[in-house]
Amino acid sequence: MNRRRLLVLGDGGLLSAEVKPAFRALDWDVIGATVKDCDITDAASVARMLSSAKADLIINCAAYTAVDKAETDEAEAVRINATGAGIAARGAAAAGIPFFHISTDYVFDGQQATPYAEDAKANPLGAYARSKWQGEEAVRAAKGAWTIVRTGELYGDAGPSFFAAIFKRALAGQPLKVVNDQLVSPTWTRELAKQLAHMALVAKPGLYHATCGGSVTWFDAARFALQEAGLRVPLEPVSTETYGSPTPRPLNSVLSHGALEAAGLYVMRQWDETLKEWVGQTGLLAGAKR
Repeated sequence: MNRRRLLVLGDGGLLSAEVKPAFRALDWDVIGATVKDCDITDAASVARMLSSAKADLIINCAAYTAVDKAETDEAEAVRINATGAGIAARGAAAAGIPFFHISTDYVFDGQQATPYAEDAKANPLGAYARSKWQGEEAVRAAKGAWTIVRTGELYGDAGPSFFAAIFKRALAGQPLKVVNDQLVSPTWTRELAKQLAHMALVAKPGLYHATCGGSVTWFDAARFALQEAGLRVPLEPVSTETYGSPTPRPLNSVLSHGALEAAGLYVMRQWDETLKEWVGQTGLLAGAKR
C-alpha cells in the first residue's frame, strides 16, 4: 500500500515546523517546499512543484504575516496572501489535489461580543486582514476540493510570536506593557498541526475555525506564561488605544468551533493547558532560572 504524500507550501515558518512531524507520525510522506522551492505567486513554479511532488494533499502555510508592516506594504501582502493563495489553489484544483489553506481570525472586525461562527460576516479592518480575506475568496473561487482553516494567535518555537517576544524582554529584565482589552485564543502550533492531521483523514472540504479553546486577554495570557516560566518583571496592563498600534486590531478574536463540533471532529485543548505544556518544554527559555 502506498503511503499518503503531503506537500507543505511555505515551509520554514512557525506552523510548518509542527505540521511536518505531525503528519509523519501518522505515516505520511511529507515534502516541505520553501519559497525558493515553490513561489506560490508564480503559476509555472506551482505547476512544477505539484508535478514533481505527486501529493495527495497540499497545505498552504505560505503567508505574509507582518501585520503592522502590511499597513505600508499592502501590495506585497496581497501578492502573497491573496494572489499567491489563488494561484496555488487553482493549481491544486487543476491537478485534482485537495487543498488546505490557513486563514485568520482577523477577517472579522472584533465588534461582536460572542465568539465568531464560520458563517459570521467578514469585515477585515487592516491591510493584512484584507489580504487574508481576499485570499479566502481566491481559494473559494478556484472551485477545487478546498478547506479553509481560520486560526489565530499562533505561537511555537520555530518563529516570531507574542510569547517569544515577551520572554525575550523578560529574560533581559525589561518591564512589559501588554494590552488588556483584546480577547484572544492563543494557539500552539503543535496543537494546530495535530488538528490539521486529524482533519486531513476525516474532514469534508469546507470552512472551519480551529483555535485552542477558551479565551483570555493578552495581558492575562502574558501573566500566565511568565508565571509558568518563573520570570518576574514589571507587567503593566494598557489599552489598545494607549499602546498605539499602527494596525487596527479586533477587540474580540475568539472563534467558535461549530463546524468541527458538528462533524464530530477533534477540537483543540484549552489555551491554558496547551500554553502551560509549551512553556514547560520550549527551547526559548534555555538557561532561564525557574
